[in-house]
Amino acid sequence: MTNLWKRRFLYLTAAVGLALCATASAKDMVNIIKNSGFEGGMPEPWYITHRGDYKVIHDAAGANSGEYYAEFAWRKPPPQCYSALCAPRVVVYPGVTYEISVWAKGRGGINLWIVMTSKSVQFQGTDFGKKFHLNDKWQRISRLWTAPEGIHGANLFIRLGSGVASFDDASLAYDRDKFTPPEAETLEVVPMVKASDATFKLTLNGKPLDGPVKIVYGEQVIGIEAQATGDRPRLSGTIRFGDYVVKLDKRWRSGVLPANDAWQKLGYDDQNWQHVATNDDIWDADGLKSIALRRVVLWKSSRKEPWGDNQWLSMMRDRIYVPEGSAGAFVHIVPKREKIHATELVLHIEAPAFLTLLDRFEKATVWYSNYAYKKMYTESLQKDGVDYTHFKFIYDVPGKIPWKAYAPMYFKANEPIAKEKKYTFTFWREWNGNVTDVPAVLPLIATGPVNGRQCEYFHLSYNRPVLRHSGGNGTFSLAERYAMADTCIAAGMNVAWAGLGEERGVVDYFLNLKKRGVNLCYGANLGMNWPHLADDRESADSRALAAHPELQIKFYDGPKESFTSGLGLNFKEMIGKTMWCQEYLATEGKVFYDLMRPRFSKAREKLGDILYTMWDWEYRTFGWSCFCNRCKTAFGKFANVKDVINLSDENIVTKYPQQWIKFRIDQSARHQLSMMNFLKEYDILLTNWRPGGGIKCNDFDYTLLGDAYDYHFMGWPGAGLPYRAAGRSPDFNSGWKKLNPNVHLVAQTIVDYFPIDVIDERMFKIWTLNIALGTYGGGWFLWLDSLYPLPQSHGMSYFLGEATRLINSYEEFFKKRKHITKRFEQQGLTGKLNELIALEGPDGKEALVLLFNQNDSPAEVTVTVKDAAAGWTKVQQWEGKIFPNANKLTVTVPEKDVIALRYR
Repeated sequence: MTNLWKRRFLYLTAAVGLALCATASAKDMVNIIKNSGFEGGMPEPWYITHRGDYKVIHDAAGANSGEYYAEFAWRKPPPQCYSALCAPRVVVYPGVTYEISVWAKGRGGINLWIVMTSKSVQFQGTDFGKKFHLNDKWQRISRLWTAPEGIHGANLFIRLGSGVASFDDASLAYDRDKFTPPEAETLEVVPMVKASDATFKLTLNGKPLDGPVKIVYGEQVIGIEAQATGDRPRLSGTIRFGDYVVKLDKRWRSGVLPANDAWQKLGYDDQNWQHVATNDDIWDADGLKSIALRRVVLWKSSRKEPWGDNQWLSMMRDRIYVPEGSAGAFVHIVPKREKIHATELVLHIEAPAFLTLLDRFEKATVWYSNYAYKKMYTESLQKDGVDYTHFKFIYDVPGKIPWKAYAPMYFKANEPIAKEKKYTFTFWREWNGNVTDVPAVLPLIATGPVNGRQCEYFHLSYNRPVLRHSGGNGTFSLAERYAMADTCIAAGMNVAWAGLGEERGVVDYFLNLKKRGVNLCYGANLGMNWPHLADDRESADSRALAAHPELQIKFYDGPKESFTSGLGLNFKEMIGKTMWCQEYLATEGKVFYDLMRPRFSKAREKLGDILYTMWDWEYRTFGWSCFCNRCKTAFGKFANVKDVINLSDENIVTKYPQQWIKFRIDQSARHQLSMMNFLKEYDILLTNWRPGGGIKCNDFDYTLLGDAYDYHFMGWPGAGLPYRAAGRSPDFNSGWKKLNPNVHLVAQTIVDYFPIDVIDERMFKIWTLNIALGTYGGGWFLWLDSLYPLPQSHGMSYFLGEATRLINSYEEFFKKRKHITKRFEQQGLTGKLNELIALEGPDGKEALVLLFNQNDSPAEVTVTVKDAAAGWTKVQQWEGKIFPNANKLTVTVPEKDVIALRYR
């Protein structure tokens, strides 16, 4: 499974290639496209419309920039339709001019369409633009678009008319010199600089700073161009950024005045400049008469839409919740050396003294997903009568690396906490002697302890919880893994992905979880049939296939163009690779399954009972087709094609493409049924994961599994957070229940997405209830794949605990999931995301009413029973008071919360 898509500011390079319009300078353009350069390494949130073959390719040499780019192959769409790669909706503003661009190469003609929507997300038409033609070299294609009156949303559609194209570094950007979004926070910069025996010019980001100006968040470069006019030139004073004061002191660097003004702007390397001589004022240490002075201040404000490089704090939010006794993570990103022109970075944190830092190193692997400080210093201080600890963490700055250096640290909240006091959490960074952040000061809200439930049916599941990343290394220390496990179990964790490593106490750790009520899952994709190098003597598959050549696949052997045009899919050359015959695995597969038996036997021996193993079907169903005689014979019977053995591979994909596609889907389902039968020997379930929640996907059909398939992971809605009200509608996932009434649905949410999302942790209660509704009480797989170690924050644990405790109280209501909302009406909840939902009780005589309020302010809600025949006489708020009148009551729903009412 792939990891992490990003939202970021893209500071555009100068227009090249087929740029059709003059653009603002690179520093002024703000890109609002999510995962614009595909650097997350995963397809989301981009998607295809109608038809097409889309994939993300990891190839730094082939990309326009970075490590990844997208490839999109045209497939003939249905009549009146089109084939396009699409970016999700972004908010735009009427009257604002945006530049749309993409780097592209390949075959065919493309259009940069803008699909327009209203504030209520209603379709308002498409601005098509003109067609551009591609060639085999990267070129930047761009156009301008001004949002018309009434247009508040836009989707970028990159329409491909035919052929295959590669895309990178897409942009839908505005010029921040000309436009500031109304919701953007601003900070006032006030210069108060004086000179004696000198004249000077003060600039901010290369522009004159003659008086107070407003800035938005980002990197701010202060430049001073000074000329001595006397014997003792001196500069003094301050520049104020909001409440933060930058003094003219030894932190400034100075040098000979450069020939151009690049030193006044972002990205300039001033490491070779000197620190200034200082007393109460400053000047160059060498006594030069004409000098340049430079200082950089970064304002990293918390925001609603963090698309920029300044999203250096994962899960940034405007507050921090800390439950008593909990453990939680604070994760920041150490930038690369070439970006900040420094070899060392210092992180400062001022935290209340009840937050103690957990040891980072015992029995842990300090690897790239677990970037650790090399030194740490502490000192005690007091603020407003509260004891604090000032932590100073020193990090080496990584050089040229293909990954981001995520640097987590884990704090334990020692109880008791005096909740009547006010606390803050302050943090900032420094590097290169002259760069600093404006300190971020977040209110810290102390709550009660984490208080969830390990539900019977609802699964709060974790992939490799607080232990390891997908490479198998232990990224959490001994102290961290046990402290975090305590908190996760308190939040309701009852399923965890297990590892078998003997080192660092791995098995003992998972056995400890099991004793505490946690089910264990083992293995991922162990039943998959993946291609590998035929001469790989280290591979058990290779050795087995070398001994059984009759069981090897025969890849497509014919013209590439016929494969692509016949099946409508990219052809990928498989020379030098091999895998198992597809029909062999779909029928018998004994040799293949015998290879897995020792692994599962060992897992059962070490761990005992295992709940399930997962098969992640991100798989080239058609590209990895087998054309051996065994598979051709099976195809002939399936599609009633005569003399099939004598047909060439090209004949099959050009004369019978639709029959072959159906055959491969059927063959894949039989392969999975075979794997399910194998796992029954170990009393282990097989679950499948596909992006999205569909039953029939373009490369798999779950109806072919029937009621043999009873445990399914869904990636709805797109595997990210369940935005809006996904999961609440009465017919959501009803298709699964019609197919198999006993299927256990579990929705999947990927925590790896969180670096690009600002998380209001209160929403975890709502999101978890959304999933409980959408999965008929099934559960939530919270993916903690520590390629990016983003485990529970303190607040996430607290609000998940609130949700699992509520679900535990009404689990049978969720499993039955019979909506009776029409029997009630409410006043006070307005807007699409704020609503009343009512479920019938398991005995048909009770009702559970859920009131969702996703607004930023409390809502006073009046609930009235419309059905007088219901006969309900008692109403009690979950963990709250009993109301005297069941027919009509008024209750206050806090902001970002959901409350439950039980009618009897």
